[in-house]
Amino acid sequence: MQQAYDLEPWAVVAYILEHAVLKTEKSGSCSFARCDAPASDVLSELQNRFNAHRPPLISIYDYLVRIKKFSNCSGSCYILALIYIDRVLQKNPELLLTRLNIHRLIITSLILSVKFLDDLYYSNEYYSRIGGIASSELNRLELAMLSLLKFDLSIAPETYYHYIDSLRSEFLQLVCQELLGSSEDHSDRQVFKEDAEFSRVYE
Repeated sequence: MQQAYDLEPWAVVAYILEHAVLKTEKSGSCSFARCDAPASDVLSELQNRFNAHRPPLISIYDYLVRIKKFSNCSGSCYILALIYIDRVLQKNPELLLTRLNIHRLIITSLILSVKFLDDLYYSNEYYSRIGGIASSELNRLELAMLSLLKFDLSIAPETYYHYIDSLRSEFLQLVCQELLGSSEDHSDRQVFKEDAEFSRVYE
């Protein structure tokens, strides 16, 4: 049976972040744009700021499925959230993407992006229920990320579309590597939708 990978923004972001965390686990460091930050045996204050006490049981993909279902945020918010996470990682190489912090980084960056982009959004208390985190803690994380971003949430159009191109290339490369590493026969499988469809989804 033929199968196509989901190209909706939330799904692609989930796929990219899942592989970024896997790369951290293998190499000790990773960001979406660069993966050469030095590893450290001692978690910095910044690392601890976003860390949960234990890894959430829900996967990154399922977490974003839940957010998509209950938040009603626009597709562009997921791209912008990824840009915010990447900005934080590039400015703070001691912060590594791990199972302990990725869910908190996702929900926090999405709150910032939806408030910046969308006309309608919910209260932090509502988002805290979606994200499975206390409202007071989410407020603290929102302020922490705003501080790390120097309260600058603006994104130039060319930067936004550059990330879309980068997402497309990264996503297709990762999926190709995944399929090439599989023993299955994919000769009759529709792996990707047409490029035009990818562009349409992200417009």
